[in-house]
Amino acid sequence: MEGFNSSTLKYALVGLGAVAMGAAVYYLSQDDTKKLDTKKYTKEKLKTLLEETMLEYTCILCRNYNVMMKMQENLNAVFGPKEMAQLKQRV
Repeated sequence: MEGFNSSTLKYALVGLGAVAMGAAVYYLSQDDTKKLDTKKYTKEKLKTLLEETMLEYTCILCRNYNVMMKMQENLNAVFGPKEMAQLKQRV
């Protein structure tokens, strides 16, 4: 790498990255030309999938809410009302 200096190498890497990004965008923008298989993908399966994901999201939200409530209880145990008021003002 005697003939290359750092700026030439930097420009070469940026150019190579731009070409790779262009190729990735071209590849990912290709449209599927296949028809949707209505025997395999039905409305009932979609409804079941949506119900399952709704249940999962509800469980995640409840778990996060419980974690937040436990953190608040721990903070109330460590800090008194005066300190909690100061923390709430800062947030």
